[in-house]
Amino acid sequence: MLKTWVVNMDWNPHRLAFIKEQLEKFGIPFERFSGIVGEDYFKKGGKELRKVFSPVRSLIALRKRMSAGQLGDTLSHNAIYHKMVEENVPVALIFEDDSVLAPEFPEALKAIEKVLDPAKPQVYVLNTWGIDVEALPPGIHRAKKAWCTDGYVITLAGAKLMLEKNEPVVAVCDSWKRFVRWWGLELNIVKPAVVRQADDIFESDIPKEMKLDNWFVRQVLWFVDFILIKLTGR
Repeated sequence: MLKTWVVNMDWNPHRLAFIKEQLEKFGIPFERFSGIVGEDYFKKGGKELRKVFSPVRSLIALRKRMSAGQLGDTLSHNAIYHKMVEENVPVALIFEDDSVLAPEFPEALKAIEKVLDPAKPQVYVLNTWGIDVEALPPGIHRAKKAWCTDGYVITLAGAKLMLEKNEPVVAVCDSWKRFVRWWGLELNIVKPAVVRQADDIFESDIPKEMKLDNWFVRQVLWFVDFILIKLTGR
């Protein structure tokens, strides 16, 4: 059984009960991780904020401003990666507390366990939201992008890569494409998806992303990001 964590904010016991009921149904024990409040760091500002977040570097990398909710979410997932390193957990299953698990979830997890390699930086995303998978047959497939952290499997090597390249935080935790493109993260998706976000049950705590709409500015930032990656490695 994979070590399992659930990210849950202290003020959301109803969400914890929601995911707990589902995991117990599948016989999956888990450890609750108390979610980090990104707004607290934005309020502190200054050195306290810069210890965990690179605002200018993030704006360049994402071509958008990261919200407090996105920062908190990313800090929470990074903290779990640290736990993996400290406890030498070879592979972990990570959920957010508003995830809905499909009946086929156990079969998909067994299929992943057969092919994963803890020595490689791998991620298996269980939600295919926003990805065109219509032409793909059922099964596990390599992917170049994905935007979901509702439910995923990550290897210890993958966790170490995420920490190396995203501390202080530059990218949102579900910006998998960035880590695939530049640093060789092996991203996999499962079809059909066996996890989805419960938008119909809970309202998202994370505001919509604040994109920079000027095309020219976005292109300039992309070029600057490319140069900084080549110079600094992140």
